[in-house]
Amino acid sequence: MIANITKGRKAVGALIYDFGPGRRDEHINPRIVAGNVTGTPLQVARAIDHTARRRPGITAPIWRASLSLPDEDGTLPDAQWSAIATEFITAMGFDGAPWVAVRHGDDHIHLTVSRVDWAGQLLTDRWDYRRAREAADSLEEEHGLVRARDGSVPRAQRSATTSWRPRSAGAVAPMRTGRRSARSCAAWSAKCAMPAADSAATRSSPAWPTSASASVRTSPPRAG
Repeated sequence: MIANITKGRKAVGALIYDFGPGRRDEHINPRIVAGNVTGTPLQVARAIDHTARRRPGITAPIWRASLSLPDEDGTLPDAQWSAIATEFITAMGFDGAPWVAVRHGDDHIHLTVSRVDWAGQLLTDRWDYRRAREAADSLEEEHGLVRARDGSVPRAQRSATTSWRPRSAGAVAPMRTGRRSARSCAAWSAKCAMPAADSAATRSSPAWPTSASASVRTSPPRAG
């Protein structure tokens, strides 16, 4: 599993992208699979932005991460991606802030999080690349996924992965559609292993597109 992190000022544009057609019309059936804010995608984005505005001095209060898998992991169901997203957000220490996970493809999800929690406190992004890699390592083990650090396949997957054959003599293997292999994931993981300093006051990021405001829920969800 590869966690690719970006940061910006607005969640609205991020979700507009997630629910749009993509750069090459590659987005298929965009949907929310996890999160703690209810409403339409635009309402969810505005609620996240509303919380982030409680700390106007922060240049990049919106934290984004894509979690992607190599071909060897196959296609996970939405319920499993939901569990992975929730566990990842908790491991990163962001579960006290508004967040959402969107899926629009077979092999990855996008997380959008306010670094300002429901109480108005700023959540640190110090060493977030290292923390994300550690969280991904733990999720790979828990969910039996390919280990991106070394490209190895879990024991439970080995027989299915190594013994796959076309269904018939005339069948052909499916075409790849831009997904990484386990080996390329390992190389990318090593490249992204360098830690990053806290960007609260030192890092700036281009703003994602904004939209007009709307009335949405901006308080923490009730228990139960």
